[in-house]
Amino acid sequence: MSFFGEYELLIDDKNRTSIPAEIRRQLSPNSDTCKFFIKLGTNGVPWIYSEAKWAELTKDDSSGMEAGRSELDRQRFHYGMTFPVEADRQGRSVIPERILKKTKTGREVVLVGVKDHLELWNRSAWDAFTDGLLARYADDDGKSHQTQQPPGTV
Repeated sequence: MSFFGEYELLIDDKNRTSIPAEIRRQLSPNSDTCKFFIKLGTNGVPWIYSEAKWAELTKDDSSGMEAGRSELDRQRFHYGMTFPVEADRQGRSVIPERILKKTKTGREVVLVGVKDHLELWNRSAWDAFTDGLLARYADDDGKSHQTQQPPGTV
């Protein structure tokens, strides 16, 4: 399963947002209800995983009491800021207050497909990020065309 595209959403005063139906079906393909996990991502925005993908990611994570300090810190980050979420009958999901505060997500958001997970970006932060990427790719593309020209051409 791959997630792709972007969806502009709003988060209401009760921290609810409506996940699009096609995304809910991808998150919970074999269920009438939509359940998923939301966590603080390493880029500072909320990441959303299907139950199946979350189970796959955490299946072999068994260092337990043998873990060193850096491994325990990774587990604290990985599990401590992860929350199970379920959509209601109208497709609304409550985004945990802790995640929203930590990430400064705001009320206007963009749900972005990133292959095996989704990311919930503040809309203006997403726009700035994509504008920066477009500028960088345009610059990189221009540089590659300059290096690919045969000698003696302008």
